[in-house]
Amino acid sequence: MDSSLTFDYISEDDFERWNHFIDESSEGSIYAKTWYLEAVGLPFRIGVVSKSGNWLGGIVLAKNELRCYSNPLFVKYLGVVYGDSGGKDYTKMSQQVAIAEKIVDSIRDIKTFDYTFHPSFTNWLPFYWAGYHQQTRYTYQIERNDFDLVRSRFKQTVRTQERKAVKSGIVVRSDVSPERFYRIVSLSFQRQGSPPPFSFRTFFSYYSLLQRNEAIQLIGGYLGEDLYAVAGIVYDRKSANLVFNGTDPHYTSSAANVLVIVEAIKSGFEKAAIFDFEGSMIKPIEFFYRGFGGQLVPYFNIWKPNIWNNAKRKMIGIYKRIKYRL
Repeated sequence: MDSSLTFDYISEDDFERWNHFIDESSEGSIYAKTWYLEAVGLPFRIGVVSKSGNWLGGIVLAKNELRCYSNPLFVKYLGVVYGDSGGKDYTKMSQQVAIAEKIVDSIRDIKTFDYTFHPSFTNWLPFYWAGYHQQTRYTYQIERNDFDLVRSRFKQTVRTQERKAVKSGIVVRSDVSPERFYRIVSLSFQRQGSPPPFSFRTFFSYYSLLQRNEAIQLIGGYLGEDLYAVAGIVYDRKSANLVFNGTDPHYTSSAANVLVIVEAIKSGFEKAAIFDFEGSMIKPIEFFYRGFGGQLVPYFNIWKPNIWNNAKRKMIGIYKRIKYRL
């Protein structure tokens, strides 16, 4: 391990510097920015690896709703981020390995470590060498392009459903109130047999703080004044991310949800370089997202194997098999 590297937790005075670091990092995303984490409303701290005062890499250590060190709701990607080291591939990779090893050594006492990393993080060997486990997951992403070209890559069924929704009079608007938006999302959870995993109060606080940073958009598909389907994206200049999606169970046959997602992609391209569906390992949801012609992109879930994480992961697996009949 490189003895010239140091690991320290930053203070709030360094938050603006950290956010700029995230903007410049290939592994950085809106989810790792301090104002986004504050909007989520759960504890977090940020550790950075430095050399002679220069930040080379870092990690957000956020706690989830169970107070475990794991991704909270609304936070898709965390994990290790690197600065732009430049140089030859060998030199760059060697530095990244050294940074990751320093982070792994510095967080060895965190027993509940269990995070999904950004897709740009591709080398998990330092975690493997330290005894961590990894599962590869997938998302779909669409790079910003001429939208007619993007639409041409949609599955025929998606294009047919889009035309059906337009012909039936569905209109997409971006003036959905948080109250009506939350109601539709809640109905979607209830249709699957469970209440939403977050309250309206939690959602409204999150929405309000992101709105101040111009980082969230609520999109709705209406017939008249009846709201049929919704999609919510959060974004920075790098990516627009589909965090919320739901349909009123009374109108599932209307194709409004397809039209809403098409408009979310189009709107996302006005803000960011990539539209990210945020993936799903649940077969029917993956099948639906696949129809929009995105590129299949892998990302890592890395965790420390121990009694706490093993029990937690087993219970989550049982819950998903029951809820989604996997």
